[in-house]
Amino acid sequence: MKFLALASLLFSTQVFASSINFECSMPQALEANRAAFNGSIYFSEQAVELSLSNVEIIKKGTETSSEIIDGVSGEVSVKIYPESTFGSVVTSVTLENKQSAEITKMKINLGLDTPLNSYVITSDGYKYRAHCLIK
Repeated sequence: MKFLALASLLFSTQVFASSINFECSMPQALEANRAAFNGSIYFSEQAVELSLSNVEIIKKGTETSSEIIDGVSGEVSVKIYPESTFGSVVTSVTLENKQSAEITKMKINLGLDTPLNSYVITSDGYKYRAHCLIK
Protein backbone atom coordinates (compact mmCIF):
# COMPACT_ATOMS: atom_id res chain seq x y z
CA MET A 1 0.00 0.00 0.00
CA LYS A 2 1.47 3.33 -1.05
CA PHE A 3 0.54 6.80 0.01
CA LEU A 4 2.00 10.31 -0.03
CA ALA A 5 2.19 12.77 2.77
CA LEU A 6 4.06 15.99 3.28
CA ALA A 7 6.74 15.87 5.92
CA SER A 8 9.32 18.26 7.24
CA LEU A 9 12.87 17.02 7.62
CA LEU A 10 13.92 18.59 10.90
CA PHE A 11 17.57 17.77 10.36
CA SER A 12 18.05 17.99 6.62
CA THR A 13 21.64 19.06 6.09
CA GLN A 14 22.33 15.62 4.63
CA VAL A 15 19.70 13.18 3.51
CA PHE A 16 21.93 10.21 2.81
CA ALA A 17 19.73 8.63 0.13
CA SER A 18 16.71 9.36 -2.01
CA SER A 19 15.19 6.13 -0.75
CA ILE A 20 15.65 3.74 2.15
CA ASN A 21 14.53 0.10 2.13
CA PHE A 22 13.99 -1.47 5.52
CA GLU A 23 12.97 -4.74 7.14
CA CYS A 24 11.31 -5.06 10.53
CA SER A 25 11.42 -8.43 12.22
CA MET A 26 9.77 -9.81 15.32
CA PRO A 27 11.96 -9.77 18.40
CA GLN A 28 12.58 -13.15 20.00
CA ALA A 29 11.28 -11.97 23.39
CA LEU A 30 8.21 -14.07 24.21
CA GLU A 31 7.00 -11.57 26.81
CA ALA A 32 6.29 -8.89 24.17
CA ASN A 33 3.62 -8.35 21.55
CA ARG A 34 5.51 -8.53 18.26
CA ALA A 35 5.24 -7.14 14.71
CA ALA A 36 6.97 -7.75 11.37
CA PHE A 37 6.84 -5.86 8.05
CA ASN A 38 8.99 -4.54 5.19
CA GLY A 39 8.91 -1.22 3.47
CA SER A 40 10.56 1.70 1.75
CA ILE A 41 10.77 5.42 2.35
CA TYR A 42 11.14 7.65 -0.71
CA PHE A 43 12.33 11.23 -0.21
CA SER A 44 11.76 14.12 -2.61
CA GLU A 45 12.08 17.87 -2.11
CA GLN A 46 8.40 18.29 -1.26
CA ALA A 47 7.13 14.95 0.04
CA VAL A 48 7.91 11.65 1.69
CA GLU A 49 6.34 8.43 0.45
CA LEU A 50 6.13 5.42 2.74
CA SER A 51 5.45 2.03 1.21
CA LEU A 52 4.68 -0.90 3.53
CA SER A 53 4.01 -4.57 2.99
CA ASN A 54 1.41 -6.35 5.09
CA VAL A 55 1.97 -5.87 8.79
CA GLU A 56 2.01 -9.13 10.75
CA ILE A 57 1.28 -8.95 14.48
CA ILE A 58 1.35 -11.58 17.22
CA LYS A 59 0.06 -11.01 20.75
CA LYS A 60 2.27 -12.34 23.53
CA GLY A 61 1.34 -15.84 24.60
CA THR A 62 -0.31 -16.71 21.27
CA GLU A 63 2.71 -17.84 19.30
CA THR A 64 0.77 -19.90 16.78
CA SER A 65 -1.77 -17.28 15.69
CA SER A 66 -0.95 -14.08 13.89
CA GLU A 67 -2.96 -11.35 12.23
CA ILE A 68 -2.13 -9.64 8.93
CA ILE A 69 -3.12 -5.99 8.59
CA ASP A 70 -3.30 -4.51 5.11
CA GLY A 71 -4.09 -1.00 3.94
CA VAL A 72 -1.94 0.89 6.42
CA SER A 73 -2.12 4.63 5.76
CA GLY A 74 -1.96 7.91 7.59
CA GLU A 75 0.04 11.07 8.11
CA VAL A 76 3.82 10.59 7.90
CA SER A 77 6.53 12.63 9.57
CA VAL A 78 10.29 12.08 9.41
CA LYS A 79 13.05 13.24 11.70
CA ILE A 80 16.72 12.60 11.03
CA TYR A 81 19.01 12.64 14.06
CA PRO A 82 22.73 13.38 13.60
CA GLU A 83 25.38 10.88 14.60
CA SER A 84 26.16 12.89 17.72
CA THR A 85 22.71 12.08 19.19
CA PHE A 86 22.74 8.24 19.19
CA GLY A 87 26.22 7.34 17.89
CA SER A 88 24.93 6.80 14.34
CA VAL A 89 22.59 8.62 11.98
CA VAL A 90 19.01 7.64 12.92
CA THR A 91 16.01 8.13 10.66
CA SER A 92 12.81 8.13 12.68
CA VAL A 93 9.55 7.72 10.75
CA THR A 94 6.19 8.21 12.47
CA LEU A 95 2.87 7.26 10.90
CA GLU A 96 -0.33 8.40 12.62
CA ASN A 97 -3.91 7.62 11.65
CA LYS A 98 -6.47 9.55 13.64
CA GLN A 99 -9.42 8.03 11.79
CA SER A 100 -10.80 4.60 12.60
CA ALA A 101 -8.23 2.10 11.38
CA GLU A 102 -6.63 -1.07 12.63
CA ILE A 103 -3.28 0.66 13.07
CA THR A 104 -3.36 4.07 14.76
CA LYS A 105 0.40 4.71 15.04
CA MET A 106 3.72 3.30 13.85
CA LYS A 107 7.19 4.41 14.86
CA ILE A 108 10.04 3.09 12.71
CA ASN A 109 13.57 3.92 13.90
CA LEU A 110 16.25 3.07 11.35
CA GLY A 111 19.90 3.12 12.36
CA LEU A 112 19.11 2.72 16.06
CA ASP A 113 20.76 -0.54 17.08
CA THR A 114 18.50 -1.74 19.89
CA PRO A 115 16.43 -4.95 19.91
CA LEU A 116 13.05 -3.19 20.26
CA ASN A 117 13.66 -0.01 18.26
CA SER A 118 10.23 0.30 16.59
CA TYR A 119 6.55 -0.30 17.30
CA VAL A 120 3.00 -0.51 15.98
CA ILE A 121 -0.07 0.54 18.01
CA THR A 122 -3.41 -0.97 17.03
CA SER A 123 -6.86 0.57 17.53
CA ASP A 124 -7.45 -1.64 20.59
CA GLY A 125 -4.46 0.02 22.32
CA TYR A 126 -1.96 -2.85 22.06
CA LYS A 127 1.66 -1.99 21.27
CA TYR A 128 3.61 -4.46 19.10
CA ARG A 129 7.41 -4.23 19.09
CA ALA A 130 9.70 -4.80 16.12
CA HIS A 131 13.39 -4.60 15.29
CA CYS A 132 13.90 -2.57 12.12
CA LEU A 133 17.07 -2.49 10.04
CA ILE A 134 18.03 -0.76 6.82
CA LYS A 135 18.39 -3.37 4.06
